[in-house]
Amino acid sequence: MFDEILENIKIIRIANAKTMKDVLRKLANALISEKWAKRGLVKAVIRREKKYPTGLHTLTMGIALPHADPKWAIKPAMVVGILDEPVEFKPMDGVSENVEVYLIFMLCIPADQPHISFLRALTKLFSFEDSLEKIHTNGDRETLVKLLAEASKNIDQ
Repeated sequence: MFDEILENIKIIRIANAKTMKDVLRKLANALISEKWAKRGLVKAVIRREKKYPTGLHTLTMGIALPHADPKWAIKPAMVVGILDEPVEFKPMDGVSENVEVYLIFMLCIPADQPHISFLRALTKLFSFEDSLEKIHTNGDRETLVKLLAEASKNIDQ
């Protein structure tokens, strides 16, 4: 499943984003247009983000990990939004200050797919000091896939 997600990654650079909802719409619609997710994902992601925020403060920049119920997924995939200017997300922990998000990693994983190893690699990627900066600056799929593959080698399976 890890390899399948690596095959189904799309990166979108988003300029002039005004709100979290605008960004979530663009990313969810990208998953739908690639036929990796079902129609209805847009509303489901926005609804879930209101109830369970996904903004995360990291050492280098704010990120978000939005997703919806697995019933909306067709194939294991991820779309990454790279923002020129940050948008505000509520924090995952529900108590710290809002997160100025520059990178959004929207996961799309069907219920029957094991995804723990991918989440571990993604989490490990966030801990590499310059990985988020490389993704934000380079903005290319090749860099992200390389960094994820590297992170996957450093996790306990």
